[in-house]
Amino acid sequence: VIEISPRNWTENDKKYWSSYKIPLKLLEYHNIKSIGYYRLTNEKKDKAGYPVNAFQLAYSYDYYWHNGIFRRKLYFPNAKNGSRFISNVDNTIVQGWTLLPRNGGNILFIPKSYKDILIFNLLGYWAIAPNNEGALLPDQVMQKLMKRWKTIYVWYDNDETGIKKGMDFAQKYHLPFTCNPIGYSKDPSDFVKDHDLKRFDELVSNFLKNSDNSK
Repeated sequence: VIEISPRNWTENDKKYWSSYKIPLKLLEYHNIKSIGYYRLTNEKKDKAGYPVNAFQLAYSYDYYWHNGIFRRKLYFPNAKNGSRFISNVDNTIVQGWTLLPRNGGNILFIPKSYKDILIFNLLGYWAIAPNNEGALLPDQVMQKLMKRWKTIYVWYDNDETGIKKGMDFAQKYHLPFTCNPIGYSKDPSDFVKDHDLKRFDELVSNFLKNSDNSK
């Protein structure tokens, strides 16, 4: 069990998310919160609490109730790789799923992280993501998506792992795969941070145009 105490957005929060051009209103729409305290309870009912100081970046991605437990993922951007995430979810989670329109639409992107979902949303596209880069979305979820959406694009990282995982995922469901150009920032959110949202919008538009021309 992961319990949190949300806090108001700090100046460091605003600076962090604005570097990706992501407004706080979009975070709130996705039920993403800044936290000032969290508590972990294990299977033995042992509890441990952890305060978060005002200068630390700490966020809760709040998902849903399942088996009597609220499922969420805590994200600490400045922590070392092995400790950036704490969660009580498994690979059946579909990030962004609850916000998708029930009847689908024309274009859906599948990147590998929640932050990338937010970037596609800023450009006016729907997007979802698996729990992590190494996880596939559940097959029953993919079957529903392919019935509801005209075209689904897999857009993973442009490093060796991202390309392999993304291509495997895309090939399994016969979906188009792409990534940022090799040599540029590895994922959509980093591309926006390094090069601006407008340039990523142009990148997506060119990809969609070329994809349509290839059909």
